[in-house]
Amino acid sequence: MGKSRLSVFQSLRDYSWDAESWFLPMASAIEGVTSEEASWRPPGGGNTIWQTLNPLNYYNACILERLKGRSPDPSFITNTATFGAPGDPDDREGWKRDAAPATSLSASKKR
Repeated sequence: MGKSRLSVFQSLRDYSWDAESWFLPMASAIEGVTSEEASWRPPGGGNTIWQTLNPLNYYNACILERLKGRSPDPSFITNTATFGAPGDPDDREGWKRDAAPATSLSASKKR
């Protein structure tokens, strides 16, 4: 019997979230990161940690909904829009709120 699509997604999430392979897992990468660090933008430009996490949360949630046989939020959002604002260094609660889906999705996939 083959693996279900949800099972394959769960395995892929394991390798990217908390199983160390050839790259640092996401859980380790954002553990202990503060809102100030998450909103820091490299001097030459580029995305902040906060902006890097936002599209991961968005697309993982969409994929999970589809694998569960449900339609994701019908509102269309462009790939660029998924990155959002760079984040506010003083918004500790906002960072916790935006980092939480990655943690909760990781936990829910193991059920």
